[in-house]
Amino acid sequence: MKENCIKAAGFLLSLINFRLYYRFCSLMVRKMTGERVVSVSNFAIKFEKNDPYWSQLISKHFKYELELETWLRNECSADDFFVDCGANIGYWSLFVSKELNVKTFVAIEPNPRVFQLLIENLRLNNIPEFALEGAVGDLSQGDSTTSLYLDLSPGMHVGASIYQENSSSMEIFQVPLIQLLNVFEPAIKNNQNILLKLDVEGAEISCINQIPNSIRSRVRIIYEDHGRDLECLTTKWLLSTKAYKIYFLQRSGSLEINSIDTLAYLKKRTNKGYNLVAVPM
Repeated sequence: MKENCIKAAGFLLSLINFRLYYRFCSLMVRKMTGERVVSVSNFAIKFEKNDPYWSQLISKHFKYELELETWLRNECSADDFFVDCGANIGYWSLFVSKELNVKTFVAIEPNPRVFQLLIENLRLNNIPEFALEGAVGDLSQGDSTTSLYLDLSPGMHVGASIYQENSSSMEIFQVPLIQLLNVFEPAIKNNQNILLKLDVEGAEISCINQIPNSIRSRVRIIYEDHGRDLECLTTKWLLSTKAYKIYFLQRSGSLEINSIDTLAYLKKRTNKGYNLVAVPM
């Protein structure tokens, strides 16, 4: 019954760009237990029934991050090496594998509970388990693990970060550190272009700094600039390097960003993450 309500809401709210859809899903699923599998285009994906974020996929009218899907369809080659940092339950790894026929990818997820769902989703779709459990970090200081702070507040399923934030319901895990250079090794050996997707909750600059200069020209970076970051810190830093062209992804296409003022104007909502791409010059 509730699933049908979500489907109906998705249809109706598609007329107003899905405004309030997430909130509606939150109300519908908050007391549910167990797991659910839905079909999305050419793949199936499993998630917890009480997860309002992924429950939005129940409606076929809802298109998850359509601006990123559009860019990937136009720009991602089947021969690219796709690195999915902060892969969550594996949506984009599944997408590039099943929709775009990308053969080589690595999905990285630090949250142990979410990582298990990631593995199950790869198995569900008969995709090789190219997945690593841990957080991308710097091993040069001798540390092999790092603390992961998981916000357990309602609706914060993706609120895991290696940086501690103020929250009344925070759980701390110790997770393995993963060095990007080690992840890139197969691509370097095979002379592949790399598409690096970062959803790492504040660790973007640290991750980008791990890209060796010798292969920087072959690494395009998809990253999130969150609406609550009024200073647009990651984009500001990338522009300051003068090594990348920055593009703001929209459903209608991409817009080159030459100033922080332009990006700040485009980020209308403080509760939303905005997808951008850094292309080496």
